[in-house]
Amino acid sequence: MKHVIEAAVQVIAGTVLIFLSNLLLFPLIGIEATVQANAILVLVNTVVAFIKSYVVRFAFRRYE
Repeated sequence: MKHVIEAAVQVIAGTVLIFLSNLLLFPLIGIEATVQANAILVLVNTVVAFIKSYVVRFAFRRYE
């Protein structure tokens, strides 16, 4: 369970940072995205990042 909590905390922190950076950077590089579109994109990336983080941690800890 500790692995899940650790992965979740890392992914949530990353999610907030990516959401805010997208709001700032998208207009600078010419991408027009609504806050809702940005939120969907960030949500999908969050799920992928969580799964990746959990799997990598599980694999490394299994082979310790």
